[in-house]
Amino acid sequence: MEGLNYCRMTQEALNISIKHSETEQMGNGLGNMRNRAERIGRELKIDSALGQGTQVCIF
Repeated sequence: MEGLNYCRMTQEALNISIKHSETEQMGNGLGNMRNRAERIGRELKIDSALGQGTQVCIF
């Protein structure tokens, strides 16, 4: 189950980046990712800077 949650969080991160690469809105996708991380006892950290990209870490 943990592997599936990692997979889904990765999918969501990619979908968000593709869908919103030109906007600042990220919708419910980030909330979904945080919920999935919490379900498996992990923490989600997202660092983002305009023009510099986004880093998604699960630990």
